[in-house]
Amino acid sequence: MPTYAKFLKEILTKKRVVDVVETISLPESCSAIIQNKLPTKLKDPGSFSIPCAIGELVIDKALCDLGASVSVMPFSILQRLNVGELKPTQVSLQLADRSVKLPLGKVEDVPMRIGKFFIPVDFVVLEMEEDPNVPIILGRPFLATAGAIIDVRGGRLSLSVGDEKIEFQLNQIMRCPFHMDDCKIIDILDEIINESMSMHMHSTNDVLEYVLVHDSNECNYTMETQDMLLAMDCEEPLVSVETTKEVSKLELKPLPSTLKYAYLDDASPVIVNAKLNDEELSKLLKVLRKYKKAIGYNIGDLKGISPDFCMHRIVLEEGHKPSIEPQRRLNPNMREV
Repeated sequence: MPTYAKFLKEILTKKRVVDVVETISLPESCSAIIQNKLPTKLKDPGSFSIPCAIGELVIDKALCDLGASVSVMPFSILQRLNVGELKPTQVSLQLADRSVKLPLGKVEDVPMRIGKFFIPVDFVVLEMEEDPNVPIILGRPFLATAGAIIDVRGGRLSLSVGDEKIEFQLNQIMRCPFHMDDCKIIDILDEIINESMSMHMHSTNDVLEYVLVHDSNECNYTMETQDMLLAMDCEEPLVSVETTKEVSKLELKPLPSTLKYAYLDDASPVIVNAKLNDEELSKLLKVLRKYKKAIGYNIGDLKGISPDFCMHRIVLEEGHKPSIEPQRRLNPNMREV
């Protein structure tokens, strides 16, 4: 038997030919791993919820739970609906934490609208806090009635009633809510504005031209428009409150002959060119009074940049100590200034 190193060297340099071919049998688990036949692990797609409506109440997410033997509704939601009487029941519910709870009763044959379908559902009513995200739970009886088919890998839930079918994509339901009622006031305002402008703008199509030419008192609103405006009440009026600050007297220094003082008001002097005539000076003061907030007479008047728009953050090491370094060198150009 040759030595170990010599034996490997002869095999690598192809001086020795290995004639023995050995077959090794692998178990089924090793064979599946080597051939990459194992399924790819996927993430949790989340719980399946569908949009629905009961009467005038719109629910964006109703949880479809295969682990629930009944459909559950909080008592607070039942009080907002007119779906019949609450019937007594002897059913006791065992929750996920193994606790037992007695319901207040049950309501039967509640018409639930899902897309274009109306499906009757029996709800068990519990005295519990309403979840704002998932207010009701739809159990196995509802899923059986609606012919629900859940594709967990594809994230799809399909309901079939008779020959008709409706399908929900889990990702689309999570991105887009079923019902959006956040812009009702804006919609009303837009409708009122379009109505009013279409009634009065007969001579021109330019909104800016109409506003500049006509007075605001010329517009006669309809009774319907006035009722809609009065219905839009506001809890607190929006009042613009400006804090008044005591302006200290400014010391006026003597100026050269080419400059002079002009006053925006009693305590707001500005320096202007002495060669300006009265008309030019009045026009200049009119512009300065318009943008008076941009002029700062003291440090308190300088507003600076709001932190909402821009904020500089200096990252410091832990345990740092502030220090002031003296200026070592001055630019010659700055020295002249």
